[in-house]
Amino acid sequence: MNLIDLSKRHLLNETEHRVLEQILDAVEHDTKINIRSVAQQSYVSTTTVIKLSKKLGYQGYSDMIYSLRRHAEEERNAAAGIDLTSILETVDEARIEAFANEILRCRDNCIFIVGLGFSTIASSYFMRRLATLGILAYDGAPVDMMRGGFHAGTHERQLPGDTDRRIGSV
Repeated sequence: MNLIDLSKRHLLNETEHRVLEQILDAVEHDTKINIRSVAQQSYVSTTTVIKLSKKLGYQGYSDMIYSLRRHAEEERNAAAGIDLTSILETVDEARIEAFANEILRCRDNCIFIVGLGFSTIASSYFMRRLATLGILAYDGAPVDMMRGGFHAGTHERQLPGDTDRRIGSV
């Protein structure tokens, strides 16, 4: 459960935000925490904790803790149920083999890698992985590719993503 979303949605003040942060931290780490310890650790009264639970739409503290724990468990189960192998099913073996051969063919040149948005995580990892294999790679921005200095054999490759735009080949 997202603390910031809850705070904004229910217009929590700073004290209520701090108390909720304490509770969500305990739920996330799956530690048992009673209302007195929440109040003591947050420097508030137990009444403040009860009022917070009612403000969030629960009948009381126990109802809130039960609901938050159940929600956290559902999130953990949903994350554990993701089958990452289904991602690889979209790319056939022949294309993977051709891509690997192309990298090996160009291993004496610098390989430029560009990732936009969330793809920067993958491009950064890919660059470091190539470095461990002794292949020089550069993880940059699209503007870096427009500066020139490319050889006639420069190729582009696009990994699957949410866009079909390409920068282009030289």
